[in-house]
Amino acid sequence: MPKPFPSTKHEQESANRCVGAAGTAHDGHLPLPLNDETSTSADVTALLKQLGITVVQKAVYEWGGYRYSNPTDAISAARRGVPE
Repeated sequence: MPKPFPSTKHEQESANRCVGAAGTAHDGHLPLPLNDETSTSADVTALLKQLGITVVQKAVYEWGGYRYSNPTDAISAARRGVPE
């Protein structure tokens, strides 16, 4: 289930600064999709391209059914033994 937006005071203030009452951004840019259920992959891809945002792949290490973002953590877990 997606996280409700905005969930923190900072997110709410940020949203209030960026998106006007009619759903258009104050600075003329397209507003970001607020809900993963209503936005499409094409919408997100178009916004990423428009804003010059690129995708950066991140390595994820998996061992024993657990995922680690740090290779040394995965190695340490594997050395500790077989997971339950």
